[in-house]
Amino acid sequence: MRDYLIDKGVLGDRIQVETRSGNTTENMKFSLEMIKGDDPCVGIITNNFHAKRAGFLAHGAGINNSFTIAAPSSAAYLPNNVLRECVAMVKDFLFGNFR
Repeated sequence: MRDYLIDKGVLGDRIQVETRSGNTTENMKFSLEMIKGDDPCVGIITNNFHAKRAGFLAHGAGINNSFTIAAPSSAAYLPNNVLRECVAMVKDFLFGNFR
């Protein structure tokens, strides 16, 4: 996503990349540790099929003021990715990753 933003004109030194996480829930937690301020406005860059769940996970991690920026993905993989996201939404709900 860093490369995507740079391709769209965002200067590289304005982008912070979280590198410790192994999944989206961890990414939200570790990213929140990097963010300064009491109630920051956070842009979440992700693939179009993942944007909705990423927004829910951000809220669950305590990022209350966020918006998603959806990067395009290949239409050939869309059915698989959408199915995966549906299953992941149920899993995240059951494991309490949403608030």
